[in-house]
Amino acid sequence: MAAWEQSQVGHTIKARPHRLYLALRLLPIIALVTLNSLFSATLIPSVVAKPSSNVATIAPSASNWGVFIGSSGDVYIRINKTGIAARVEVPREFSAGIRSQNDTSFIESDIRNDYYYYNVVDESEHWSYTWKGNDSDAPCSKPNFTFYDPNAPWCVEIWNYLNGSFLTFTPPKTVKLTLQAPQVAGIYNFTVFVANRTNSLNAPDFIHAWNETLFVPVTMRDNPATITGYVLDHEDTQPIKAKGIIYALSNGKVVARTYLNETTGKFALTGLDPAIAPYEVQASAGIFREPDGTMAAYSLTDRRQSEGSDCAIGDCNITLYRAPQIWGSLNYYYNAAFTVNVPKALTDHPWLTSAGFNVLNITV
Repeated sequence: MAAWEQSQVGHTIKARPHRLYLALRLLPIIALVTLNSLFSATLIPSVVAKPSSNVATIAPSASNWGVFIGSSGDVYIRINKTGIAARVEVPREFSAGIRSQNDTSFIESDIRNDYYYYNVVDESEHWSYTWKGNDSDAPCSKPNFTFYDPNAPWCVEIWNYLNGSFLTFTPPKTVKLTLQAPQVAGIYNFTVFVANRTNSLNAPDFIHAWNETLFVPVTMRDNPATITGYVLDHEDTQPIKAKGIIYALSNGKVVARTYLNETTGKFALTGLDPAIAPYEVQASAGIFREPDGTMAAYSLTDRRQSEGSDCAIGDCNITLYRAPQIWGSLNYYYNAAFTVNVPKALTDHPWLTSAGFNVLNITV
């Protein structure tokens, strides 16, 4: 394949075979995400863009087809921000190339070239948070840590630390992660943090750090297609404005996924191969409060059930059935004469209060 050039919106884009560069410029900060395909079966031509000085630019932006499903390569994150340490939350779907926690073999950075100051944490196996408002020196600690979430991202931290103190790095700096793209098309989020100070424990303060979320599209093919529409309530046919997820399936296999817009009730399944349309579409949504205060939750619904057909490329709505609801209360007995609300009974128990616990998670 010969090298090629293309003029796009006043910018020059040059390419060599076997690489793809995605550049995203955020003012006053630049974060550059680049993906290089390694395998000939999933080659993506290399594209280098010179972004405008006053807009956010991602290349190639004309087709916006990103990286191919299942392809392996390097994600480059370029940071134009002064700091002492950087953190990247890697979507779990990209973790096939990460062998284990503290496996730093897939990381390179000019922030610090000493791997001793790299941390790799699987957030699904940890609950590291700021206990009672105190600072934490645990890698990847954050105040809103989800309790052992199986879908939690992997966390990578790089500290610019030398001889007992943190040093301020001068931008631009680059973090390179060698990863494998997921087998499911969609738009995936990489969240970048840059700490510019330490906390009371002399660990990087990522709680008050600058952060930005970068979007990497994963597609089934070049020039992909999109299915857009609304997720509707079966009873009143109105858009459901709640957290939800939508899947596209082909031959019973999930090939793309997206999330429901909680503000509008709209979705967009991107990165699809139009050659294998129509797609079976499934969706589910969480709790939605009606204007009259009524609460509703929704079952996973296949469009074949509610509308009787699949979705072609373009506009396609899906209607969800409301899930059954169970009401009641749960009491906890720790002697024959005393019955109270479960959380209160447990947190008021003298064994726990004497140990300093005032919050307890319960699984029933």
